[in-house]
Amino acid sequence: MNEIHPLVANRIFYGETSTSSIQQVNVQVPKTYRILKDAYFQDDVVMEPIDERKEPNFVDILEEAELPLYTGSMLTKMSSTVALYKYKARHSLSDNAFDELLHIVGGFLPSENVLPSF
Repeated sequence: MNEIHPLVANRIFYGETSTSSIQQVNVQVPKTYRILKDAYFQDDVVMEPIDERKEPNFVDILEEAELPLYTGSMLTKMSSTVALYKYKARHSLSDNAFDELLHIVGGFLPSENVLPSF
């Protein structure tokens, strides 16, 4: 029960020199670590990544959703988009097929329509 933990017995972590021979191993630092270190650390100071994305304005998004699909239309941009996405999901359309469908439907509408084109 009076055994001393090996780290305490050597006292190398308390500023005293080690009496045992500890071999130093050269460890290869991965290239990705060096790239991240160069990008985010300067003189051991952490650099915060800069987020340049602008947060969308919620009011603008709501106003855009309520726009009529085209002048004089009873459908809104939101209602037509939701209806098309429901159709895509119900019929398991691929993204390519859905893009083509949007292109076809957009061709039937007046040129000033606000139907999203993905």
